[in-house]
Amino acid sequence: MARFLSMNPNFSLDSEVQDFRVMTSDNQPMTIKLVKNPYVNPYQKFDLSTPDLQGSLQPLSKDENSFTLIFDENQTPNLSFLIGTILENLYPVNRRYIETVGGGIDRYGSEPDKFLTNGPFVIPRDNGILLGPNGYINLIKNLDYFDAENTISNRIRIFFSQNPNTNALFFEDGLISQTLIPANRINRYW
Repeated sequence: MARFLSMNPNFSLDSEVQDFRVMTSDNQPMTIKLVKNPYVNPYQKFDLSTPDLQGSLQPLSKDENSFTLIFDENQTPNLSFLIGTILENLYPVNRRYIETVGGGIDRYGSEPDKFLTNGPFVIPRDNGILLGPNGYINLIKNLDYFDAENTISNRIRIFFSQNPNTNALFFEDGLISQTLIPANRINRYW
């Protein structure tokens, strides 16, 4: 794309959608729609003076065994949160399991039998998971867990809900123990 910049004097890196002129394989000019990549690193700055639009930041990880983790400078609470997230919350995965039993990276985690679990709870195969904004995950006690007799809960249900009204209904029905109550329901609690 960078080699066609001279054909596009009005090119803008910030436009969401724009017309972009290119040359086809038989040297005929053609206009295409160029759509901005929504997944580009938001901190990346491109240099229009270079022939290949080089970025100021390395766009990919250094090798196949590393990755890039980007924290928003305005959302990361402090340095200890950053270090704690990196050291305690990121775990390596068994690639062979994901590619064979898990059905590949695109299907891994899409169904209960595609999860790799280890611990006091497992996801039941029937009605165990519904992904999405109003979904859930059901967990049941893993009787094969080494300390199953000391695991207090037999069942846990995790709801995925961002709607404050739905959360308030869950709270009123006793399905969840804590939530923020929306303003239109606050008078019921006075």
